[in-house]
Amino acid sequence: MANILVHSNSYEALSGYSRIFFEVAKHLAKKHTVFYLGMQDVCHPPFKQDNIIRLPVRDKVPGCEDALPHYQRAFKIDLYLSAFDIWLPELAEWIRVVKSLPWAWLHHITINSDPPHPVLLERAKLADLVVAPSKYNLNSCLQFNLINTVYIPHFVNTEIFKPAKPKEKFEVRERLKIDSDEFVFISVMRNKKLNKDFENLFKGFRLFLEKNPNAKAKLVLLTCPTEFQGQNIYAMRQAWKLEKHVRFVWAKYDVENDVWTYTYEGDPDGFEHHPNIGFPPELVAEIYKCADVNLLISHGESFGLPAIEGYACKLPLIMAEHTTGPELVREPNGGLLVRAMPILYPQVMVSQYNTDPHDLAEKMTLLYKNENYRKELGENGYKFIKENYAKEKILPLWDKAVKLLLNPDVNFEVVEEMDGVVLKWQSAM
Repeated sequence: MANILVHSNSYEALSGYSRIFFEVAKHLAKKHTVFYLGMQDVCHPPFKQDNIIRLPVRDKVPGCEDALPHYQRAFKIDLYLSAFDIWLPELAEWIRVVKSLPWAWLHHITINSDPPHPVLLERAKLADLVVAPSKYNLNSCLQFNLINTVYIPHFVNTEIFKPAKPKEKFEVRERLKIDSDEFVFISVMRNKKLNKDFENLFKGFRLFLEKNPNAKAKLVLLTCPTEFQGQNIYAMRQAWKLEKHVRFVWAKYDVENDVWTYTYEGDPDGFEHHPNIGFPPELVAEIYKCADVNLLISHGESFGLPAIEGYACKLPLIMAEHTTGPELVREPNGGLLVRAMPILYPQVMVSQYNTDPHDLAEKMTLLYKNENYRKELGENGYKFIKENYAKEKILPLWDKAVKLLLNPDVNFEVVEEMDGVVLKWQSAM
């Protein structure tokens, strides 16, 4: 048994990190003592939830370098698992603190550009073990000599995310004030910095409406349209004259019945959704049930959790053809890829991608007009995630990673397996 500190987004925050790593922590807590440092956890004492001890942050977020030495000393932490973007300039002091403490460091890497950000590579090489969440990330790590890397993909809880029954679809739409005969595209994306390609998503949707003037269609967004460090998506919607066609999911708290839920944009008793007051996975899963097609349009992905969450709901996927798009769309044959063009950031010599809005409109039109094709793709995606990305299949790999990292006698060996290069598990297995 080891004492493990997991450091990522808080459970209540709406992000892929929060949905994945609290589940990882719960799984590890079956065999170890697990502490969880959520970056949005402020102003509360330590408390236990699902057999995990949740710890508050102090002043410095996201790195929490002012809290880590205290927690390591008080709780005798053996293994530190970090899961957030570590290339940020303000994390230089965090790196120094992490490396100075007497624990093993396991880092979940997020690469969403070609090549990886140089600062990310430099810092990740300091970790004792790196976890890559996608084949794209794995191959990037090995290409740049991060040989202490193992592949553990993200996963989906198929007991929570599941296909909608007709009655359920009607009820979710009724709550969101969407007519039963409307065609709904959904996009679940965090509006932070410029990683998500909302501009070309809106351009593509506008072109779709022009191609299909009689289409009764909505684009439903589960995101915060005015998040700090994000884009003003309200202004973007207005610029593309999409006020009647784009709807945001809002949040609502029923004081009398103590119920936290989602509601339609403009509900007089609701308010704008924000990741720091996010929805639990059960509500996110419900929201997917309003949709006919799932859209994931970004400038780059290290994985793309909404892709497999949508597949679990039998939603066909439209995703940009870059980074993880090919492995999440082409391999399962669960959707359509949209052309994307590289954009170079010369100051760091990395490229991300702009989605082609014209090709996006074509792909949206194709699925809009072909119900049988939508169903075929949805079934393909559903079968694929059940076989490859179900929670019960992936979580045991984290046991292996922990055992591998805490075993001082393990040697790494690179071998060829399947489509890419992966690391062979050795004596820790």
